[in-house]
Amino acid sequence: MTMMTKKDKNKKPRALKVPHSVQESIPYESVYECGIIETEKGHFSRAYELMDCNWTAAKEAEQYDMFSRYGQFLNLFDSDVTFQIFITNHAIDKQNFEDEVLLKLQNDGLDDLRSEENAILRDKILQGRNNLTCEKYLVVSVEAESAAAAMLQFSRLD
Repeated sequence: MTMMTKKDKNKKPRALKVPHSVQESIPYESVYECGIIETEKGHFSRAYELMDCNWTAAKEAEQYDMFSRYGQFLNLFDSDVTFQIFITNHAIDKQNFEDEVLLKLQNDGLDDLRSEENAILRDKILQGRNNLTCEKYLVVSVEAESAAAAMLQFSRLD
């Protein structure tokens, strides 16, 4: 059981501010053209999209190399740098898949091969992870006096 002090009793509760838009619900001070976001005074973040790699399909030597490079990557960060890895799964947009992945028919005598390849691609998508795609991001945060100083730190990490 905690005891309330006289100081605690005199504190007024902060007014709850309800956001009216998505933009108001995301805490940030400034967004800079170089891709840096100042989340609060002196705290800067930057996100990087990570490439996908298939650990299970890699040979043992490749797995060792990946693990070794991951360890080297983690050792790049000073103790004052924080990072998070975000993994998002979302359904594949079928129209986008049709437009960007499937081969276009060209009426040049090879359309039967293109149709067969498209059927294989459609089948592979259906056999996949319930039509899900996975994206991975690394968000790195640093403390700095200014956006220019933060940019120097990020360029060293880049």
